Amino acid sequence: AMRRWFERLFRLNDHLAFDLKHVAVSGGPWDTTAVVEWTDSAQLADGTGYLNTGVHIVRMRWGRIVSLHAYLDTGLFESACRRMVGVGITEAEAAPILS
Repeated sequence: AMRRWFERLFRLNDHLAFDLKHVAVSGGPWDTTAVVEWTDSAQLADGTGYLNTGVHIVRMRWGRIVSLHAYLDTGLFESACRRMVGVGITEAEAAPILS
């Protein structure tokens, strides 16, 4: 599900780039927590720019993600999706990828 979610994200955002600001990792391989602070930017299909900042808290067991909490400005993300739908990119309003 994570792979499909990120594949969709990159399909919908031309030249999407993540700039990692800080990364903190703790725990052993059987229970690892990573906190990642980032800024992302892209050019949307309607020609406008997109910029957002956020933090992901990722829990892993033996290298596999078991949970991910994303903290970002979801209003900015939703607005970007609405703009893409407005220029005919219907995948921007597709159902969430949950599993």
